[in-house]
Amino acid sequence: MVTLRTFANAAEAALAKSVLDDHGISSSLADEASHLYGGAPTAMPVRLLVREDQREEALRILDTPGPELPDDFEVVGNLDPPAEASAPAVARELRNLQQTVRRIVVVSSILFFLLWCFVAYLLTDRPIYSERLWSEISSALRRSDFEKAGRIAQTAVKAYPNESWSHEWLAGVHFERKDFANAEAEYQRAYELLPSEQIRKRLQEIRELAKPLSSNPSSPTPPP
Repeated sequence: MVTLRTFANAAEAALAKSVLDDHGISSSLADEASHLYGGAPTAMPVRLLVREDQREEALRILDTPGPELPDDFEVVGNLDPPAEASAPAVARELRNLQQTVRRIVVVSSILFFLLWCFVAYLLTDRPIYSERLWSEISSALRRSDFEKAGRIAQTAVKAYPNESWSHEWLAGVHFERKDFANAEAEYQRAYELLPSEQIRKRLQEIRELAKPLSSNPSSPTPPP
């Protein structure tokens, strides 16, 4: 292969190679990207290589001018350049793109804030429902507000009917009100759910306290 011609850029060299390929001339390009590493295009030109026996034919093809325009060809005047004609459309597209980007940023910020609030909510230590009930019962008993303590204890029993501690709470409220019969019944239910030694002893104490009241008919009836 011999160098047929050199070109300042790869586009011109590719065009010449395409012309030769159309005429059946075997050709190739050398140093297409050398200017990217070695300097300016004039310092490292692109070479068009052909077979030595086809060199004369290739030069003749490249030097032959292309077909001329017909005599009746008319040039349409007053045509705006494509770039100028599309400039308003490009500006409009850019504005629409900017608005879309702003919307995406706003929506992303809101979603990130909501996600942060949700994570903070999950990580915040909050008392569970049963703990809040026990806190309210204890507070009411300290103030001797047995009516409120009884209502809250009944709520605990309804919410957790199969838990021994809810019946113990209600039994404790009945005991504070000197209602030993209901206290015994709730402790009995708590013992059935959890037969522990502590509940058994407490149940025995309630029964011992209730004996004098049942053996003395003149004693007042415990409040319901």
